[in-house]
Amino acid sequence: MFDIITNSLTVSGPLTGNGTLWMQASTAPLIINGNASAFTGGVLVSTGTFTLNSTIGSGVTNAAAATLTGTGTVNGPVDVSGAFIPGVSNVSVGTFTVNGGLTLEGTSMTTMNLTPTDLTGGTNNSLIAVTGNLTVNGSPTIMVNPIVSGNLVNGTYTIMTYTGSLAGSGSFAGAQTVASSIYTITVNTSNPGLVQLVVTGGPAPVPATFVGPYTVAGSGPTSTLTLSGTGGTDSGYYYVYTSTSLSTPIANWTFVGTGMFSPTGAFSYPVTVNNSLPHFFILEEP
Repeated sequence: MFDIITNSLTVSGPLTGNGTLWMQASTAPLIINGNASAFTGGVLVSTGTFTLNSTIGSGVTNAAAATLTGTGTVNGPVDVSGAFIPGVSNVSVGTFTVNGGLTLEGTSMTTMNLTPTDLTGGTNNSLIAVTGNLTVNGSPTIMVNPIVSGNLVNGTYTIMTYTGSLAGSGSFAGAQTVASSIYTITVNTSNPGLVQLVVTGGPAPVPATFVGPYTVAGSGPTSTLTLSGTGGTDSGYYYVYTSTSLSTPIANWTFVGTGMFSPTGAFSYPVTVNNSLPHFFILEEP
C-alpha cells in the first residue's frame, strides 16, 4: 500500500515481488522509472497519479479518480476507469505499451498529445500500442492536446494499435481538443487493429516560396543545406517536407521537421542532403 505524503515518490531502482501495489488515498504521484519486470502482484490505483516509464510485470487497474501516464510497458492487462495520458501530460508525446489487452471503461478519459504531423508514434505523436484485445465499455472519451502552439494538421492520426479484436459493449463518445479550437475531430475504428482520429477544419497548408540565399556546408557523401528566406507568418510555425523526385505525390513527401518564423517572417532551416541525389523541398504553413 502506498500513501505518498510528499510531493511525489520516484522509484529508480528495481521493483520485485507478488504483493499488490495499491495507491489507496494519496493524490501525490508515484513514478516508476526502475525495472519492475519482476513485479507480478498487480497495481491498483484508487487515487492519485501512477506514472510508469519502465517495464512492469503485472497488470494495472486505475479507478475513476486516478490517472495512468508515462512511456512504459505493462506486461499484463490494463483496465482504465479514470484518466489515461501516454507521454508527459501537456508536455511531450510518448508511447505506452500494453502486453495483455486494454479495457477502457465508460468513465475513462484518454488524452493524446499530438503535433502538426500525422505520422504515427515515436517522436511524432502519442500512441497506445496494445498486444491483445482493445475492449471499449460504455462511452469513453478521447481528448486531444495539441502540444505545438495548439496546432494540428488536417489528416488522420493513428492513436491506438491492437493485435486482437475490438471488443466490449460500448463505443467511443467522440473526440475533441482540450481547449477550444478550430478543429473538428472524429473517431474512426473501421480499420482493423487501429483507432484513428480524423482531423478537419484547420487552414489548408499553403506552399511557401524559398527566396534564398542558400548555403551548403560539408564534404563527403552528405552536406548540410540551409534553407532560408522571408515572407512567412510573423512568429508562426512552418513544416518542411522533402522528396528526391518532383513526380512524387505531395501527400507522399517525407516530413523533415517543424520550424518557427522570426518576428519578421524570416526563416532559416538546416537539412542534411545526400550529395549523390537530387533534393526538392516544400515549406508549408498551417
